[in-house]
Amino acid sequence: MPTTINGIGTTYFGKKKLEQYEGVCDSCNRSTTLFDYETGYYICVIFIPIIPLGRKMILGECSICSQHRVISLRDWEQMKEQSISQSMEELTSNAEDPAKAIELLGTYTAFKQYDEARELAAAVKTTHWEHYDTMLAIGGWYEQMKQTAEAEECFQQCIALDPNCPSSVRIRCITHLENNQLQDAQKLAYELFGQAPIDNMGPMLMLIHVLEQTGQDDVAYEVYKHILQGIPELKEDKDFCKDIRKLEKKLGVTESIAPKRGWFG
Repeated sequence: MPTTINGIGTTYFGKKKLEQYEGVCDSCNRSTTLFDYETGYYICVIFIPIIPLGRKMILGECSICSQHRVISLRDWEQMKEQSISQSMEELTSNAEDPAKAIELLGTYTAFKQYDEARELAAAVKTTHWEHYDTMLAIGGWYEQMKQTAEAEECFQQCIALDPNCPSSVRIRCITHLENNQLQDAQKLAYELFGQAPIDNMGPMLMLIHVLEQTGQDDVAYEVYKHILQGIPELKEDKDFCKDIRKLEKKLGVTESIAPKRGWFG
């Protein structure tokens, strides 16, 4: 990273092709807004950029701690060209393999070739409409790109192809949550949780969030109890237990299901 002492040292200057997105910082491990952009790298005097040292690609700059990854723009462009070329060759050699198309889609996205990625996604969706895993992957990609209608179309096709697959059950559960159909959502969330508790915490926590938002605190508390029955070790998770105790205080519960632990356990 650039460093300066009394205004003399190195600095970045300018931001081209700036993109921001939500993610987890590699350095501080907090969920936040991250930034990618091209910038110039300069020797500076009195904080004024004077001598250019080259162009850089900044990746995942954290809005909280400012840490990031950096690579020379030339190396970035070479890496992009090589990676895309290799993925395209593999797809050409295995034109009927949807996994290769998904790999190329990921490569396009990683290197911000969004026009090419959207064109490929549309083609793969049409060609492999009857392939469950491909529709799930394309739906996830559209969701990442915030193309909600396209994502929903792919996810609904997954349900049509195999409504009882765990991924389809998860989609159905989230759809019910979004539509405030909470009894149906709870039934599906419990079904998933019963199959693989740790892997299916997400729908349960989403259910709790919606229940609390809609004033159904007592039902949310029952969901917490169900989670602890399935994953009792969560009683050691301070943040999880803090949320439980906050709800218990609201409900007037005197004997916590997640009591605070003293220094010696």
